[in-house]
Amino acid sequence: MISVLITLAVATGVGLLLRRRNGRFRRAVSSWPDAHQAVPGAAVTLLQISAERCAVCPQVAATLGDLAARTPGLAHREIRAEDNLDLVRRHDVLRSPTVLVLDGTGAVVARASGAVTADQAWQAVAPLLATSGTRDLGEAARAQR
Repeated sequence: MISVLITLAVATGVGLLLRRRNGRFRRAVSSWPDAHQAVPGAAVTLLQISAERCAVCPQVAATLGDLAARTPGLAHREIRAEDNLDLVRRHDVLRSPTVLVLDGTGAVVARASGAVTADQAWQAVAPLLATSGTRDLGEAARAQR
């Protein structure tokens, strides 16, 4: 009986931890710049790594694509994990979708996994866009609210 309670407590703790981290961006420092993954001309690229059998990937792709379409200097690119195993291994992608935030040189500066919202993505990219000299961020920021 006690072992069942311990198992339930551990499972609940792990579930709460995963739920808390879902879609949240955290800093990432990469010594592996992926300049060929960054969209040319974009100050910031949201690189979404999706799996073929991912339930939330299409929703995240639509959200990030819409944000990129409304934000000058921001681009969104979706790639399949199955077709890019070297990139998946290099960046320790363990969950789908994983979103890497690339600066203009292709360096990974932040990452998130799970269901990313437009607000979460905006909070991760706004400081980068502001320092890149991108203009007209006010309209994109208003659209997030």
